[in-house]
Amino acid sequence: GFIRGGVEACDDGNTMDDGNGCTSSCGFIDGTNEIGALMWKKCAQGIVYDSMNDACTGSAGEFQYCDQGGNSCNGGADDGLLDGGGNSQAWDTCNDMVYAGYSDWRVPNKEELASVVVCDDGPLNYPNRSSCGNGNDTSPTIDTSLFPDFPSNLFWSSASYVGNSYNAWGVYFGYGNTNGYNYESGTGSVL
Repeated sequence: GFIRGGVEACDDGNTMDDGNGCTSSCGFIDGTNEIGALMWKKCAQGIVYDSMNDACTGSAGEFQYCDQGGNSCNGGADDGLLDGGGNSQAWDTCNDMVYAGYSDWRVPNKEELASVVVCDDGPLNYPNRSSCGNGNDTSPTIDTSLFPDFPSNLFWSSASYVGNSYNAWGVYFGYGNTNGYNYESGTGSVL
């Protein structure tokens, strides 16, 4: 996803629309570790934000997490984060972007990406729960008032998957599922 740090710190857990095609949020992991204030693009990469109608139009881009296994795009470490090494379309499309006057966009880590999942019974609350569960998932599993016209796709996080150097963590917003997905045989979107 497209996320940037350095936004004003907050601790109330609320999410708000900035009115510029971005959404700022404060969230908590496991109820104890604060994720600092984050700014998210309202539309997936490849989709254009229409500020007049507060809508996202077009199709989400599909990006390869890394062009080869062995954690070559994240410093060679299990559960490492994309770092610009190797050849990663997901990294490049975020790192090269200038949007809403900012140029420090990045792919979110798995906790940050999971923090925007909304199940029918409320927030996902990862890592206590890694999936909304059967029948608890209105697709897409995200607040569509903040992320309009959101696709129910797989979205990459920046984290590789421990134990399998050909997988990376992602969220499938069709079901609100956070898991390791094979990046060698498929592509995903970025928010």
